[in-house]
Amino acid sequence: MQLKKKHLLLSLWVLTTALLSYPSGNLIAAESRQLNELKSTWKKNARKYQRIRVVAQLEELGPPPLTSFDKESVQKYRDLTPEQYTIKKWQEKVWLDKDQFRSEITVLDSPPGETRKDQSITFSGKERRMLQTDPVSKQKTGAISMKDAGHGRQYWSRELNPFYLLVRNSDEDEFPDFWSKLTITGTTEYQGQKCLLVSPPEVKSRKVVYYVAPEWDYSILKVESYIRGNLVHFTELEYEESSAGGWIPTGWTYTALKPDKAGKYNLLAQKRTVLIEEFVPRFEETLADLFVLTFPDEAEVTLFGSTGGRVIARGDLNTKPEMAEAKKEETSQTAPSEESDLGLQPTHQPMERLVAHYDDQPINLNTFCLDQEGNLLLSCGGKVNQLVLSEE
Repeated sequence: MQLKKKHLLLSLWVLTTALLSYPSGNLIAAESRQLNELKSTWKKNARKYQRIRVVAQLEELGPPPLTSFDKESVQKYRDLTPEQYTIKKWQEKVWLDKDQFRSEITVLDSPPGETRKDQSITFSGKERRMLQTDPVSKQKTGAISMKDAGHGRQYWSRELNPFYLLVRNSDEDEFPDFWSKLTITGTTEYQGQKCLLVSPPEVKSRKVVYYVAPEWDYSILKVESYIRGNLVHFTELEYEESSAGGWIPTGWTYTALKPDKAGKYNLLAQKRTVLIEEFVPRFEETLADLFVLTFPDEAEVTLFGSTGGRVIARGDLNTKPEMAEAKKEETSQTAPSEESDLGLQPTHQPMERLVAHYDDQPINLNTFCLDQEGNLLLSCGGKVNQLVLSEE
């Protein structure tokens, strides 16, 4: 009798173990299938939306621009509350074609005392061009800068964020091993939809969570960004089903938070609402200079990229920058009593000229990390593309 009882208990244990493990195995398999479907759909969208035109209306609630950079002014700026914020409105037109883009911003409403300029930006290959028009003087100023080819995609996808992420469903330029380390971390209900919680690998204490709706072709309904466990900004999106198939964004709201005196991120830093008026896949455009901005003759254009300084130029910069009439402004240390070309007083006293070397060759430092007091903590450099003007 004891033997039969032991056999019965053993059989029940084996059966219970099998039943408990069976759903778990199925759950893992189901998550794996969903993750593969998600990746496949996002990559399909990336191919589908290689060429699009978007017209959007934007409204932003945020602090007025900081015009004085002394310690007291910066602290007052940080202490501003939403009641002291101003509302800005503008229209943005965006053309995307693979890794090229054009953005045109027209200011619709700017608060008194705040100067916001209409601007056009193009990015193609390694070259970024920008043209701004002052709303009062109507003066036109431009800039040409060269970007390292290896960082081109990362650069323009950031500048146009969130168009790239939300339309092409990819953040691969922000996170190493994005596709191989993308994981489903849970499920939730959001906007009446059952959503997957999906995250790429964490990078330098930064974590991102996508709320993904499988029933809407794995569209991203919300994006949350955390730094050291604190929610610092999030984007909430709305979609409509396209007559051509699939779901396209109709608008979104981006909200950024800032820490209170206790260090908790629960104060509003900025809120931007975007309404999509036009969304045209595979657009037809006859504009010859669509992705290479043409500068008017009266524009003063600054060429960046030379290790020796910058070049202010006028002339035929539209096809051959080297043909422009130009003067080169050598870089020099600015005395504390002198004003910069922007009319701002220097914030630091020049002490010593430091030249960093790599492989016994001088390099440029182009990225700097400061503490709250303005002290330099860290700087790093990288490859610099030089744009040299000749007399030919």
